[in-house]
Amino acid sequence: VFGQMVLFGALVFRALIWRPVMAAAFGAGQEASLHAIEAEERRWLQVVADILVGVLIIGLLGSLYVQARSTGVLFWQLLVTRWGVMWLVRAALVLSACVWMESLLDGQRAAWGWGLSLLLLATTALTSHSVATAGALGAVADLLHQMSAAVWAGGVLLLALTLLALRGSALAPGLRGQLGAALVARFSGLAALGVAVLLSTGLLLGWQQVQSWSGLLLTDYGRTLSLKLLWAVGALGFGAYNSFSARDRAGGAGGRAPIW
Repeated sequence: VFGQMVLFGALVFRALIWRPVMAAAFGAGQEASLHAIEAEERRWLQVVADILVGVLIIGLLGSLYVQARSTGVLFWQLLVTRWGVMWLVRAALVLSACVWMESLLDGQRAAWGWGLSLLLLATTALTSHSVATAGALGAVADLLHQMSAAVWAGGVLLLALTLLALRGSALAPGLRGQLGAALVARFSGLAALGVAVLLSTGLLLGWQQVQSWSGLLLTDYGRTLSLKLLWAVGALGFGAYNSFSARDRAGGAGGRAPIW
């Protein structure tokens, strides 16, 4: 699950954060340095692509093993069940994503990237506990929950790699600081929205499981859920604060207008 979440989050970061900021930055001059940053970022993407291929394949095989152990049946017997059919669909999607991983991440196959990543998340939502308790509503809420978590998880990874590329670049300090602040500001705003969706869908899915305040406070599941919700509230506040403060830093870096 983590691998497919990182894949979706990385695609969102590239489309909604990296490309808009870089497009605006090219109007600020020093095109040669900016091209060098793009080349460095693509090298990092190759590393991420290789890691994601391994994580996706290990996760795919691991889920089959865990399901077989938990149900007490041989793994090939699972393939004739509803869960097994969804696993086969996920396997086809994972293999397709692994073959094209680098081109998916760098945007050469944008439509395929969005389609494969969304379908991977959907197969997980359709085999979750939420489907059994709330039907289609549970599946939709679970999919939105995964998407919002993916935006945060994959985005943080890509943001860290991008800031590393910026730190070692030959850009002027003022432009480098402005560019980094613009990336952080845009991502913080998106991450805050993602955590808000994560919080609301988590509340809905959690309430379906615990059904009462006593279940929330007195069961292990309920206490774990409470801790997760507290973390989400803290992350939401931190993201909103960081978004506003980064915008201020972007506007003041080097005396230039902000890059958006």
